[in-house]
Amino acid sequence: MLIKSTYYSFPYIFFLLLIFSNCLTKKLNNKNSLIINKQKEFFCLFYCLIFIGFRGFIFTDWTGYYKNFDSAPILLNSFSSIKQFINTNPFEKGYSLYVVILKTFSFQNYIFFQLFDYVINLILLWSFLRKYSNNTVFSYLFYFLFWGFMLDVNLQRNIKAVLIILNSIRFIERRKIVLYICCIMLAMTFHITAIIYIVLFFLYPKKINRRFILSVAFFFNVLYLAKIDLLSELLILCSKTIVTGRFGILLNRYVANKVGFISTGITIGYLERLATFLLVYFYYHKLIDKSKMNTFFCNVYFVYYFLSLFCSSNLILFERVVPLFIFPYWILYPYLYKSLSLEKKKIFLLVFLMYSILKLLASYNTYLCYYDNQLFLPLSATDRLGYYKRYGLPE
Repeated sequence: MLIKSTYYSFPYIFFLLLIFSNCLTKKLNNKNSLIINKQKEFFCLFYCLIFIGFRGFIFTDWTGYYKNFDSAPILLNSFSSIKQFINTNPFEKGYSLYVVILKTFSFQNYIFFQLFDYVINLILLWSFLRKYSNNTVFSYLFYFLFWGFMLDVNLQRNIKAVLIILNSIRFIERRKIVLYICCIMLAMTFHITAIIYIVLFFLYPKKINRRFILSVAFFFNVLYLAKIDLLSELLILCSKTIVTGRFGILLNRYVANKVGFISTGITIGYLERLATFLLVYFYYHKLIDKSKMNTFFCNVYFVYYFLSLFCSSNLILFERVVPLFIFPYWILYPYLYKSLSLEKKKIFLLVFLMYSILKLLASYNTYLCYYDNQLFLPLSATDRLGYYKRYGLPE
């Protein structure tokens, strides 16, 4: 029995409001605008470090990562034990080596491991946002709300792959395909799905015909609303072709896991994605005028939108593959906001805040999301696991 309560959402809403209020700090004049921006970034990073870096055992996937961490050797152990762990570990080899290294420097303590792991995420994320965003703190707000937070705390391997690729976009800009492929190969040692990022190289600097975009969007919306599940047929076909290796295992898991199939329809999530699509579509030229790289981010967003419709019938793919292309949200929304008039900006912020609170209330309302902090009245891993066993929740 999964216990639900809006109470579990309150810490996340508080954190959101904290970052949101930080974004609203006004610039007094041009002379001190740089100082104000630095202060905003400092407070944002500080809040993130306390709230996320020192988080307890929240959500679900920590159980697997905790057990993996516990069984990992450290660099002071024998070479053979390290080699055996890397070769036998069910996770990718790059991540396995990463765990060995980080465990050594985190005093063999999982809480410090989580903290140091998150600091690395934050450094990589901020490097990306500073290069491509016109407002890093505002971008982080969208990062937190649109999958970034979930990637940080629940998908430790995926987020490393994502951040490696985001920091290699500079090679796409320079058309350095060899260096970009090397980055993809590195990302794949953290999560095999990073291979899908090869498509990004071909999305820059081309402008895709907007009529074509609208036609494809119409097609996928029809499939979604009519509940035509082409994805399942495609997965079954691929699973018969690719039967071995990591890809074969993943495909068979996606096909066999019937629990992963979800119904589709007109939901708040669907309406939000549709609204974002229309904003990006109609503000396409304004976005590109503000930054040449927004051509790339708009193209990637369209890929994300189509995938979100196509993969909506499979929960696993929807939660593990679709988020790999969510990052245009973090860049384009601050640019969209800047393109609005003063009155429209006020309406935008009000709608955004209302939607954000509703989204957090709906998403983080179970005991799995119960927030605790290692600095204030922490829960141990044993306490959490005991509750999971008691109520039959996933371990």
